[in-house]
Amino acid sequence: MKILKLLVIAVCIFVLNIAAKDVAILQVDLSLPVGGERDYSNNFGKRLSQWLLDDGTEYDMILESNVASKNLSQYKVIILPYNSVLPKKQNDAVHDYIDNGGKIVVFYSDDLTLARKMKLNLTGYVADKTAQKWQSMQFKEEFKGFPKIVHQNSKNLKAVYPKSGSKTVAYWHDINGNKSKVPAVVMSPNGFWVSHVLLNGGSSNNVEQRQLFKGMLINCGVGSLDKLFRSEVQAVLDKYPMPSNSAIKKLFSSSQSKSMIASLKKNRQLVEKSLQSGDMEVAKSQLIAYTNGIYKLYSSIYSPNSFEFRGIWDHFAVGLYPGDWKITAKALADARFTDVFINAVWPTKCHYKSIVYPLSDTYKVHGDQIEKALNACKPYGIKVHVWKVCWRFDDNESKLKGKFALQKDYKGNTLNWLCPSVKDNVEWELGQIQEIVSNYDVDGIHLDYIRYNNANVCFCNNCRKAFEKVNGITVKNWPDDVYKGKLENAYKKYRADVISDFVSKVSKQVKSMRPSVKVSAAVYGAFPSCYSSIGQNWPEWVKNGSLDFVVPMNYFNSVEELDKYITKQKTFVNGSKLFSGIGVTSGHSNLSSVETIEQLELLKSKDIKGYVLFDLNKRVEQEVFPLLK
Repeated sequence: MKILKLLVIAVCIFVLNIAAKDVAILQVDLSLPVGGERDYSNNFGKRLSQWLLDDGTEYDMILESNVASKNLSQYKVIILPYNSVLPKKQNDAVHDYIDNGGKIVVFYSDDLTLARKMKLNLTGYVADKTAQKWQSMQFKEEFKGFPKIVHQNSKNLKAVYPKSGSKTVAYWHDINGNKSKVPAVVMSPNGFWVSHVLLNGGSSNNVEQRQLFKGMLINCGVGSLDKLFRSEVQAVLDKYPMPSNSAIKKLFSSSQSKSMIASLKKNRQLVEKSLQSGDMEVAKSQLIAYTNGIYKLYSSIYSPNSFEFRGIWDHFAVGLYPGDWKITAKALADARFTDVFINAVWPTKCHYKSIVYPLSDTYKVHGDQIEKALNACKPYGIKVHVWKVCWRFDDNESKLKGKFALQKDYKGNTLNWLCPSVKDNVEWELGQIQEIVSNYDVDGIHLDYIRYNNANVCFCNNCRKAFEKVNGITVKNWPDDVYKGKLENAYKKYRADVISDFVSKVSKQVKSMRPSVKVSAAVYGAFPSCYSSIGQNWPEWVKNGSLDFVVPMNYFNSVEELDKYITKQKTFVNGSKLFSGIGVTSGHSNLSSVETIEQLELLKSKDIKGYVLFDLNKRVEQEVFPLLK
């Protein structure tokens, strides 16, 4: 009987060991209110959990409310993916876990007591309105298992500094690569603290972010450096696969291409063989040879002459090197770009010398970006389009907020968007465009956010009065009748007509002043659904002459998805006026240099005459520009 009991205990211990997981992720259900911030935190947690699964690391997802009732000691690491301040009961449980030797990894937290427990000084929220100070995390060589650099553009941080017993692992660097005094990652005897989350799309296929995440886990006792290296090599191989049979048939049919592919195949086989044998030095050298060969292969098929229009969006309107547009202009010219779109004006801020409208922090730091871009780009023949954000506030705390009639959703909530039904708002927007065209020799005005925020707006009193006047009716049940009721379709048409009318006004104003200036717009690619949801009837804008060309934001990771959308878009708009946006580094897609070329080749096969890449940043310059020359 005693032997049987011992056997049962042994089996139970064995089962528990098999079932034990090294990592737990705390899912927010207490520390952040219901809504966008909580959703963002939990989506980030899901992304981290996927990285664990990809690496074969099992984990548990624990709700914050259940933390105190769990046996946390079974985990080597607990991850807090943007949890704010835990309630006392939950915080005490985490503190006990740390006291018993547990390690934690914290992202973007406000928890002062937890920071003190980890021997860190949390100074709190800081923001960079210029979005240029924190462009990359760069790591000290003394810390093993981390990448050299993680590219991501962080506008907000919760700054944290080491105290006695803790160390800074990485510092934030600005857009020019200059080191700041703000730590990005701090190591404590109890784990790690990161001053922001790891942004989706921060680096190509998130390879850098994944390596940072795994590096922190390794230093907390989960995984190994050898396993990390193997997984990162495999990530590069996955990022740059051998061309498929269909790609070889369509793109690489020449004898030169076939010879290059044969060499690539040998390099890749040597990498895989070296990984199996454990010869990491050979694996490294052959991986470099393989990736260089991939670059050479894809650059051999791209011809800039296949496209009449080769553009790029500059989201921050300061070029690649803030303060020196000349270097950026040369880089654009070398990569054979014909046009650049600089995001120089929002309803509440201007990156140019406006007499009427609020000047931005970017203007105050770096000067007039329209003037600087024009002076630098014109000598190279690069055309400059001013990218105009319409309706949307960039700053929720703008001092101008009380000046405008803002959009309201179905429930009566106010959004930080101007209502386009209001004459004063329309005149404010048109005034910015008039000021730019009057004072600068720009080549184009490019409209963005030329829409409603979503399908649930706008239902303010101004919209009600305007809708009733246009249709000669009185709406008895507002907003029910127009939201999901008998007047829903009529109201959708009204909203679309409001936006179309504004586009027409912009076009007439610009053309009356300078007929040579091109008017264009960045739009949602899914028509006609975008007509119903956000009021964008962009095919009509092109057909009636309001736009000289349109750029659907075709941000897809797969060539197949791009093919589906661009094929349909061509049925609505003449190919000569349809240029495709490509999301190299967007929130919806993240393309390697090879994937970018594959998408451009698809556009060429569809006889699309132009493209615009999103967006102008260091990674695109380093990885994509070399293939475009």
